[in-house]
Amino acid sequence: MHLAIRQAEGAVLLEVEDDGRGFEASLILGHSSREKGLGLAALNERAKMLGGSLQIDSQKGRGTRIICAIPVGQPRD
Repeated sequence: MHLAIRQAEGAVLLEVEDDGRGFEASLILGHSSREKGLGLAALNERAKMLGGSLQIDSQKGRGTRIICAIPVGQPRD
């Protein structure tokens, strides 16, 4: 597992990566938050509340990479 927190291009980036089982991200993200569980839905909502974004890259049998980007030093609405 790889875990990194860094600042780049006006944002704080939280990156989590593993070489585990992975999953079909498009199938998971296409369902309602109730169907996909609270973990990804909560992380996505919190990132949006802070003006940020959540990127999920995963493939079955190849692991998962999640990057949460939160802007810093910029006024929020």
